[in-house]
Amino acid sequence: MGQKSAAYNAQGAITAYYDSVDSPVPAGVNAIDITEAQWQTCISTQGYTVENGVLVAPVPPNEAELLAAAQAAQSAVLSAACAAAIVAGFQSSALGTPYTYPAKTTDQQNLSASIIAALLANGSAMPWMADTVLEAGQIVATGGQLYTCVVSGPTGSAAPAWPTAAGRIVNDGGAQWELWTTPFWCEDAAGNWAFVNHTSPQIQKVGVDAKQAILASMATNVYLATQVAEATTVAAVQAIVWP
Repeated sequence: MGQKSAAYNAQGAITAYYDSVDSPVPAGVNAIDITEAQWQTCISTQGYTVENGVLVAPVPPNEAELLAAAQAAQSAVLSAACAAAIVAGFQSSALGTPYTYPAKTTDQQNLSASIIAALLANGSAMPWMADTVLEAGQIVATGGQLYTCVVSGPTGSAAPAWPTAAGRIVNDGGAQWELWTTPFWCEDAAGNWAFVNHTSPQIQKVGVDAKQAILASMATNVYLATQVAEATTVAAVQAIVWP
């Protein structure tokens, strides 16, 4: 180990450290000699400068600066916790009992696509009409639900008993109907994950619950961030944590 040196710029900020044996100071570089102990101190404590050829220790932060630094750090921790809470998933009783739904970015995109599909189906739906020839794929809206024609043909003279369960087929004259559904990945109370069919109202309710869960996390983050900003000590700041 040779003589340690600290190189510095015009403002006195240390830019590099050198060793006369391993890495001599390059020509034209401003540097001062420092002891081994000073080198260890400099690399463990940022902020040392050089003034008039003398190594100068950084001025310790005052209480206001320490508080501001703690507030910034805790706000970042809370924001990260908020983001984690949002993608951790949420619960919805759209299916009648509570199910857990995933909420990572791809899951949110898939949910949006499912909701759009439901809205488009609703927008293209027509009222059921008696004695009307329909083509497979046409959609009717009745009783707050959507039904897809799965077999073309003329409807009957009276409305059928519309199915309320996914997968059931109902005869309507020469036509046949099935409850409109879209599958979505969710977990039941027993911890079983599966693609479960959702009706148009159900998937839209899941979307509403997803948005409410996101807004709840954001509101919590805003509330905690306000507490952090109003805290007057570092200890008080660090005591504000995500629930």
